Amino acid sequence: WTGKKVGKVHVKDWNFLELFGIEKKTDYVPLFAETWNRWWDVHPTEEFIGGKVGELMTIGRVDIVTAAYAESEESKGKKEWLSNYHVPYSNFITTPPDQSKMDLDYDVWIDDSPSNAEKAIRLNKSLLLYTQPWNVHVMEEGKVKRIFSLSDAKRLLMGNNK
Repeated sequence: WTGKKVGKVHVKDWNFLELFGIEKKTDYVPLFAETWNRWWDVHPTEEFIGGKVGELMTIGRVDIVTAAYAESEESKGKKEWLSNYHVPYSNFITTPPDQSKMDLDYDVWIDDSPSNAEKAIRLNKSLLLYTQPWNVHVMEEGKVKRIFSLSDAKRLLMGNNK
């Protein structure tokens, strides 16, 4: 697509493809499908991610909710990635890429998407915004709180369960 190797430190905006000369009108679905077809190149956000997600499962159900078609190669790649990093989950939920995950009914979301955080603010939904270079401009507001690790998420969620 770009001929360049891109790491997350290069991505300062959710619409980062424009930075590499890919037009905004480009269909992103094939690009993300190709990315997840190379799941082994996608590194976890933090070390021991499987164990940390397992710790979250001790306090509640953890579903993986992702924008992808259910039986697509992209979904298969994501499941392989989760398995490779020993990430446990209760359910693997897919939504069509043009549907907002925030329309689903969950008590709390953990996400790094600035658009999902902004929608959570508008809908008064609880979202723990996992800090990434592309979402640092989003301010905590309402039920949207910033986290820097899944350990932060567990600490906040445990504080809410007292």
